[in-house]
Amino acid sequence: MNILVVGFGNMGCRHAQSLLKRKNDDNIYVLEPNKEIIEINKSKIGDEENKIVFIDIIDDLTCEIDFAIIATSAYPRFEIVKKLLDGGIKKFLLEKVVFQSEKQFDIVIKMLNDYDAVAYCNFVNRYFPNYQTIKKEMLDNMPFKMIVSGADFGLGCNALHYVDLFEFLSDEFSSVKSSNLVLLNSINRRGDMYKEVSGQLAWGTLKGNNLLINSDVNKTGGVEIIITQGGNTHILNEESLKHIELSADLSLKSTDFVIKYTSELTNIIVNDVLEGNIILPTVQATKNCHTQFFAILNQVFGLSKSDLCPIT
Repeated sequence: MNILVVGFGNMGCRHAQSLLKRKNDDNIYVLEPNKEIIEINKSKIGDEENKIVFIDIIDDLTCEIDFAIIATSAYPRFEIVKKLLDGGIKKFLLEKVVFQSEKQFDIVIKMLNDYDAVAYCNFVNRYFPNYQTIKKEMLDNMPFKMIVSGADFGLGCNALHYVDLFEFLSDEFSSVKSSNLVLLNSINRRGDMYKEVSGQLAWGTLKGNNLLINSDVNKTGGVEIIITQGGNTHILNEESLKHIELSADLSLKSTDFVIKYTSELTNIIVNDVLEGNIILPTVQATKNCHTQFFAILNQVFGLSKSDLCPIT
């Protein structure tokens, strides 16, 4: 296959690193005009055999692309995906935030339908084995509660990862129930066009499942996820990488919290897309949580509902 990665920053280079592990003779192309970023990140991922072909602009491609991974920040992604769809690409993996407005979603969804193409959002929590085990053990028709709590972990940038995990575990779309967010004045390392928040967000589903996300700048330690259903409680910590399970009979079990990183996971995801086993949400499926989130955040930023939401 011919696989294209757009962007070779912290995420893009890890996508490429995972693709280098594929055991077939794929051609890997990376669109990245910044030569300094290329040199820095090539040394990180160990492309000793120089299998990656770097290009400056999309027009430099001389072959048909079978699969595209868009690993840029949020702002340019909309125009990139439109151009690649017009160029005939049928399969996409997109980083979050996928797009920045409901209008952008609607335009791309129409194009995907018109071109018979498919795009998935890279919400990787769905691939973590601990969450997959929890999902299998969920009791039917019994609501659960999920609490995500941490320091300044980038709530605007990362909350959708946990909202999607909540929807994965519940098999339901969710909606915002309440919010208490404040704008942070720190400079975003991805550019002045992006903003960040802290505070609390509450989401819920029609069947009574509830999610609370809390980002407290005064807190220390890693992000902790607590999932409670009936008498069973799971506590997972992203820093200690521990998973504590408290059963209804008050017995305790401690196991490792296994996080699958992009450098190993992208290869698996590409295979799953090709084989029809993918568990990531499509752009159509993730539009719901994105657009609700935009409406809440744009109020904090003093923007209208239709403005581009400045998170990445």
